[in-house]
Amino acid sequence: MRLVAIALVIPLLLVGCKKQERLVRTLGVEDVAPLTELNLAELILDVTFTETVSERAFVFLRSDAEIRVDANVTYKYFLDFRNDGYSMALIPADSLGEGAQILRFDAPPIRVQKPIVNTSEVTYPRRGLLVNEEAEAVEILEYLTERLVDFGEDKLETDPAVQQECEASLRGYLEGLMQQTGIEVADVVVTFGQVDV
Repeated sequence: MRLVAIALVIPLLLVGCKKQERLVRTLGVEDVAPLTELNLAELILDVTFTETVSERAFVFLRSDAEIRVDANVTYKYFLDFRNDGYSMALIPADSLGEGAQILRFDAPPIRVQKPIVNTSEVTYPRRGLLVNEEAEAVEILEYLTERLVDFGEDKLETDPAVQQECEASLRGYLEGLMQQTGIEVADVVVTFGQVDV
């Protein structure tokens, strides 16, 4: 039994790091676990915005109204492995000891799913004589999901806690993946790609 184990280890040592890097790359996420997407984090936000609506009658008569929307929204952050590129490589980490390896994962960009509006409420801080506030509010609510997409993307870019949660979630997933495939790694280094505009 011991001879069989040695016979299997020696060819791996002879091929060196290049072979190991290629081996890890071929162990794509979809090969080990049938994933096309990986959910990283969920954020529940209270979002408020106010829109001013103006109506004119004739040349001289103008009326303004304000419509305020308060919404409780759930944002889900995920990776799209099917459409976005990624790469995995094992890098020797000699400073951590002989045979130590680091998994470098160049991840796809973090994406935000269409938000889920849990609750929404409309109020009218200012009413206008010529404005039908209720009809305007219906139109705003009809496209509320599309309007709220930007809030989730802004939160990802400006809130370090969201980014840290996404990174921690991906690192945990990759550590489990390495255990599943029997590859020991001393650390996992994650870099997220940028969304193409």
